Amino acid sequence: MTTYRGAAATRYCSALVVVAALLAAASCGGGTSPVTRATSAASSAASTATAPASATVSAVSTPPPSGDPLAGCPAATSESALPVLARLPGQPDDVTAASNGTLWIGDETGRISELGTGGTVLSTLTDAHGPEGIIVDGSTLLVAEQRANRVVRIPPQGSTTTVVTLTNRTGQPGVDGLGVDTERGLLLIPDGLLGALRAVPLGGGALRTLATGMSRPVAASVATDGALYVADEGATGLWRIPRDGGKPVAVGHERDLDEVISEGRLLYVTDLRAGTVRAIDPASGAARVLVSGDASPQGLALAAGGHRLVLTDSNRGLVMTLPTCS
Repeated sequence: MTTYRGAAATRYCSALVVVAALLAAASCGGGTSPVTRATSAASSAASTATAPASATVSAVSTPPPSGDPLAGCPAATSESALPVLARLPGQPDDVTAASNGTLWIGDETGRISELGTGGTVLSTLTDAHGPEGIIVDGSTLLVAEQRANRVVRIPPQGSTTTVVTLTNRTGQPGVDGLGVDTERGLLLIPDGLLGALRAVPLGGGALRTLATGMSRPVAASVATDGALYVADEGATGLWRIPRDGGKPVAVGHERDLDEVISEGRLLYVTDLRAGTVRAIDPASGAARVLVSGDASPQGLALAAGGHRLVLTDSNRGLVMTLPTCS
């Protein structure tokens, strides 16, 4: 709230006509008390003289949580020491967790697997177009088909329909991972071939561009700080983008990332080049290695209920779990 003290009140009083000077001086003797616009017409007059009509008063923001969010991370471990939830044929890649605890795993060799909470395969779908990223929208799957460079909708019953087809002038593998902005009802589509982040309403609608200028973006996530974070398989591995879209800004010194997800104040990424899983503080760019070793970490998801990550290794055909830092 804006306040006006003695100086402003004195100027107001001195402007009164001479015949009322004594009365005005008496009324202004307590000019050191604050006068607010909410309670005084006199302060309204003063504010008109000293502030533009468009001026606004900002609320005091809540300070960010203190402490290092990476302090709670477990010690780094070898991938071979992680508990194995399931062994799958083919090359399990992107993974997503449904609210009921089941997991959906895309395999570019042509398979989509549904796993129960204990790792049992509940169902398998065939998709010859290279299924990669998966988003669960109610009882429907939204699947990125890398070979066709498109996103399709697969209902529990009925035919598969195309949500959007992206441009491919190269003949190279296209769209990889997907993200979702649940609060705004948007499907986030990293357009790897054109270095852009696109979005389309979950319920259907026009495709729009949120950011350009990246190398090969392959995954996207909405973080608690309100920004979008994009993993990139290029020399800059992690980008921050305003939620409404805008210029990408590099985060930390990451490169060649395949996945990014968010929980609390941290991001979690898979690093193809180093063969690691890391936690990253997006505010500082600092990172902590969680998983290392002779590994090919690919898909990464937050298990239903939080506090546990699900990791896939496409070379070893494994689905594993590990704790988060919270």
